[in-house]
Amino acid sequence: MSTRKIHSLDLYRGICGYGVAITHFYAFLYEDVFFEYFSLLFVEWFFVLSGFVLYPQLVKVLNDNRHLKTFYVRRWVRTLPLYALALLCAAMVTQNLLNADFFKFLVFAQKLLPEFVSDDFYPVAWSLSVEEYFYLVFPLFLLLLSKQDFIKKVMLLFVGMTAAKIALSGSVDLGFYRTGTLFRVDAILLGFIGAHYKDQIVQHGKLVITAVVLLLCVFLYVQDTVFLGQMGSVGNVLFVALLQLISFFLLFGFILAEGAIRHDFIKKACALFANQTYSIYLFHLIFLYIIKAKFIAIEGIFVYYLAALFIVSFVIFEFFEKPLLRTRPRYKELG
Repeated sequence: MSTRKIHSLDLYRGICGYGVAITHFYAFLYEDVFFEYFSLLFVEWFFVLSGFVLYPQLVKVLNDNRHLKTFYVRRWVRTLPLYALALLCAAMVTQNLLNADFFKFLVFAQKLLPEFVSDDFYPVAWSLSVEEYFYLVFPLFLLLLSKQDFIKKVMLLFVGMTAAKIALSGSVDLGFYRTGTLFRVDAILLGFIGAHYKDQIVQHGKLVITAVVLLLCVFLYVQDTVFLGQMGSVGNVLFVALLQLISFFLLFGFILAEGAIRHDFIKKACALFANQTYSIYLFHLIFLYIIKAKFIAIEGIFVYYLAALFIVSFVIFEFFEKPLLRTRPRYKELG
């Protein structure tokens, strides 16, 4: 199965990136709890999308373990260089360069344990930690499986991880339960499972749209309970599951909308915003640190913020990311 030409997923990815940047603008600079709440959802969308789009590559690894090296190189070239650059910038802006916390962030260890860093100066990196540990471990798990029934074993892994999370939910607060690295890998697994059953799921379009609407209503309804810290351990489990289910069904909602993206101009616009997503996610917080320190009083700063993000992310993709992406090895037919 190929997902590369599903242009609606480019749109989905672009909305994820700009959604995070916009909600964090109001949450970080103006402490707006409504936007802070919605930022949780936009960040969450990336996980299911990641598992979905990586499915074809991971199946290649499953079918022939000689593809494992190619998978690792492709993922790490795509994610690590720009992350290292963004981390350096964030560390310099917050005066955390080369201290102990910096190196914990560098190896994606900052959310392995609660309060493992003394200064969580680059908080958006938590989702990257989940992604990187998934890239490292999950392909190795696949190599232990038979090709015939691998999806059943992946689903058992998903259920087992969920059960373990439920058992541990009472020992951590909602913040770490939602962002702890080892607590969230199952969200990417959900996207992987969804990709396997894509054709069956899209046949039930009305059910998908109904699920999105109902789940979003629940998300809005429980907002006050979340911010008042009244969820409890069971509530923590249900809330994170709610985020995952919204992300899952919304992704398929976008896939169902693929037919509406017909014109080349719209397809190119979707691709443009999708290409900017990674740099926007990594660098928007750095912009916010600078704005909060020096430019928050400027009238129309939100417009300048979005314009700067657009320009910088475009330049980064064209002159930093794209040249690196061209160096990545391709999957070859192995005899």
